[in-house]
Amino acid sequence: MIQNRRRYKTLIFIVFAGYITTHFSCKPTPDNRSVKQVMDNKVTELYATKSEAELTALTYEQAKTLFSPEELNVLATRHWMFDVNVPVTVSVFRSKKQEMIPWWIEENGFTKTSYTVKNEMTEYEVWQKAFPAGHVGLGINGFENYGLHYFVAVQPQKKEDQLTLTNFFPENQFVGVLQDSAFIYHDWDELVLINVPEELKGAQLLTTVRGRGTESHLVGAFRKTDHPSSEKPDQVMLTWSGDPATTVDIQWRTDTTVNSGKVSYRKKGDSVVRSAEAYKFRLEDRLLMNDRFINRFTAKLSGLEPGTVYEYQLASDSLWNPEFAFTTAATNDTFSFVWFGDTHYSPKFGRLFNLVDSIHPEVAFYTIAGDLVSDGLYRNQWDDLFFYPAEIISRKPLCVFPETTITVPDWVP
Repeated sequence: MIQNRRRYKTLIFIVFAGYITTHFSCKPTPDNRSVKQVMDNKVTELYATKSEAELTALTYEQAKTLFSPEELNVLATRHWMFDVNVPVTVSVFRSKKQEMIPWWIEENGFTKTSYTVKNEMTEYEVWQKAFPAGHVGLGINGFENYGLHYFVAVQPQKKEDQLTLTNFFPENQFVGVLQDSAFIYHDWDELVLINVPEELKGAQLLTTVRGRGTESHLVGAFRKTDHPSSEKPDQVMLTWSGDPATTVDIQWRTDTTVNSGKVSYRKKGDSVVRSAEAYKFRLEDRLLMNDRFINRFTAKLSGLEPGTVYEYQLASDSLWNPEFAFTTAATNDTFSFVWFGDTHYSPKFGRLFNLVDSIHPEVAFYTIAGDLVSDGLYRNQWDDLFFYPAEIISRKPLCVFPETTITVPDWVP
């Protein structure tokens, strides 16, 4: 199982990351649609015309025939784009473990070389093509559910030329140097290259993230969640984005029939009730057959009193739920917390979480140091993760700490 390793530099709190839609500035092709637009439309069409059994049984050959020549051209040229100021050689490094070679590589004129590079997970073969100065457009990682995305290196054809890369899509492309010990995936930067051929060393290296390939996954990729959303709020979770003594953030989700949210709250037993409007974020997991879209809400409560018990209710609640309560941090006081690591949405983690809470009710909050799930873009894994401790995280904050360094809040003496 591939583990996700990230380096955290400051205290950060759990928020869901949605798919990011980027505006691109590269030169247009005859079809200006993005890969995301083509894939979104195709998946929507598949949901309307195929059963769940047919979707899960889809083959690579069937997947390619779903697209028109114009759509295939988008998928073959608009996944990764940039401009070069001089003639270049572009190298595409693809894992030998990926059974299907993306069709566009050979069709677009790339030639397989004898070069290879390695890391601890796989060996990459190298495909190359010469491009004139101007636009370079590369295709998707493939239709099958494979986790290691290809990466790219670019060299000037003439050593004396000064190569400049511009107009990247996706934007904010990191450009490194191809050499031994270089990382290629931003979501696993400890996974570094070895045995880089001398002929390729020094090339400009375009890095990526492993999960980017999910943009075009169809084969063996459709999934279901055991915990689909509904109009009733669930995954109610406390966290912080401010001072734990005077603020708290409350998050929850619903299906897309619910378009607004609000939290009412009061000191425990008090008659004075305040409220905070929630902001909404629509989250999509395109390949989740029974819960493609959900709405997530976050309400930020502020102006709270330190060391005080508060009750809260969500907008749709008619009664004050005794489980929906929290205690703000007391100033000039000590506290304890529980630190988990490598939970991977396992049922064992769920049992451990609940056992710890019953043994140590004095704990102020919970943390997970990393590897919360195994595939961060698979929302069904997050659904499992938040299902196990649902009752606990609605009354005690859950957050993520850095691996080795804790930033201590100002209110800690």
